Amino acid sequence: MRGFVNRLEHVMKQAEEIARDDFEDDPEIARLDREAEDRRTQVIRSSPEHAA
Repeated sequence: MRGFVNRLEHVMKQAEEIARDDFEDDPEIARLDREAEDRRTQVIRSSPEHAA
């Protein structure tokens, strides 16, 4: 399970890098998207399943 989580985090980081320019024409939407992603990541990391 830990290996899966590590691979999933790596894929998520790659996806974030790829998506970074998705909102280049609207910095406000880009900021809101990053904030939402940060909140989602925090929820995942603080979940009991992630600690296992």
